[in-house]
Amino acid sequence: MVASHVAMLRSDGDERADVEVITTASSGSLLCQALVKCFDAVLLKPHDEQHFFVMKATAINALKSLLAISAAAKTTALEGYS
Repeated sequence: MVASHVAMLRSDGDERADVEVITTASSGSLLCQALVKCFDAVLLKPHDEQHFFVMKATAINALKSLLAISAAAKTTALEGYS
């Protein structure tokens, strides 16, 4: 589970109240999001050719390994993420 603080308006509309929101995101889902972002960064950032292939292979292998063992990561990968 991931906890985050969200500022919300109170019902009277005058004051703000900090509310803790707890979302259920598995570690597989969070890792999948991070690895996809890492892979995107590798593709977008200019590297020398050898370094590019090493970084790309590392990101792909980590993602493949995660997807092989985590159903939540597979679901996240198929749904996309925001």
